[in-house]
Amino acid sequence: MRKVQGFTLIELLVTIVIVAVLVGLATPGMRNFIENTQIKSEAQRLGSLLSLARSQAITDNQPMVVFGSFSGTALNIDVYDNSNDDATLTYEAGDTYVERSTGSQNQLDVGANAVVTDDNVILFDEKGRLDEGGGTAVVTFCNEENTSGRSVTVNIIGRVSIADLDNPAAECL
Repeated sequence: MRKVQGFTLIELLVTIVIVAVLVGLATPGMRNFIENTQIKSEAQRLGSLLSLARSQAITDNQPMVVFGSFSGTALNIDVYDNSNDDATLTYEAGDTYVERSTGSQNQLDVGANAVVTDDNVILFDEKGRLDEGGGTAVVTFCNEENTSGRSVTVNIIGRVSIADLDNPAAECL
């Protein structure tokens, strides 16, 4: 009697097909996981910088500006004081950077779907309160399909909160 060693070609092909099916089933879930992780990361980064700006405004007794801009798909966020106390909220001579944060590129367009306030500026007064004319500031981060997202909200007293969107299809622009 002949002793059998190893795998037959049929056994190997069946194993490869099973592995391919399993990988095919896992790929969409992995993509959603990566997108959700990137959305959470960007929202957390913005929330941290807003909290820093509020804290710095209170500590220095000086208005702080949080300015968001895009470079490709990356959301860049600058935090600086408005030490020259003028009506222009863009960074200029006399202002001092507190923090500059650059988002990473190629984030499945997570940053490109962020909706920043009308002028891309969130301003805290010297007491750490939101200086947006009595309202709240909301920034939303969504995936390309608008199926998941998170919001970063600053209320009138300057408190920052981060939450999942209840209805991303309606809340993501």
